[in-house]
Amino acid sequence: MIRTTATGRWTWTWLGRSAGAPPCGPTTPGSSSVSNRPIWRPRRPGASSPSLDYEVTLNQLAELVVPALADWCVIQLAATGGQIDTVAIAHPDPDKMALARRLQERYPPDPHAPVGAGRVIRTGESELIRDIPESMLEELVSDPELLAILLDLRLRSSMAVPLTARGQVLGALTLVAAESGRTYAPSDLAVAEELGRRAGIAFDNARLYHDRDYIAQTLQRTLLPPSLPDIPGVGGRRLLRRVRHRRGRVEHRAG
Repeated sequence: MIRTTATGRWTWTWLGRSAGAPPCGPTTPGSSSVSNRPIWRPRRPGASSPSLDYEVTLNQLAELVVPALADWCVIQLAATGGQIDTVAIAHPDPDKMALARRLQERYPPDPHAPVGAGRVIRTGESELIRDIPESMLEELVSDPELLAILLDLRLRSSMAVPLTARGQVLGALTLVAAESGRTYAPSDLAVAEELGRRAGIAFDNARLYHDRDYIAQTLQRTLLPPSLPDIPGVGGRRLLRRVRHRRGRVEHRAG
């Protein structure tokens, strides 16, 4: 599994032994390479961590599962208006990551797509595509330039699972096998679903923390009057300055 370190970063533990990465030997086409891998575990709520920003947390997850579990990892969240926001992309090759980001900007995720993250977020159902034939990509992608790029990436197998928390679908986690030659199986999908569940909890916890912190800071600002009358023996203005100074220190720590 993966546990957080004292620095708030995620790390692997394999059968109780800490390590920089899980054992990951070469895989052969048609073999499952995920079901015997360790599982990522989010930090317990309330524990001190510098990575309460959900984008940091989800990017850490994406970086950890590549290349141990997948060649590509994409994490996307349901946004307002039915749109989909891509918050994390990971691949061992920095050039391919840069290409993927450019494609995301040029071709935003389609919330109505019949396969992939759009379908998973709409339905809450996981998706396993054991083999991705060229004919499937040709049917789904109408843009010739995009199709050529996808074919060149040699996408082989994929899984997409929902990110869930408190009965809600918050987004989708997509794992894709390409140059490694992996082929995903139903047992691998079960592992991906557990990752999605834990990622959803981590995102939900970070979001709740942010909302609570924002409300607290707003109350601090609005409950304090702009000025206080001078009261003999009390020194209202001096007291107000001290309160404002203390409030500023609290906001600095919260930020």
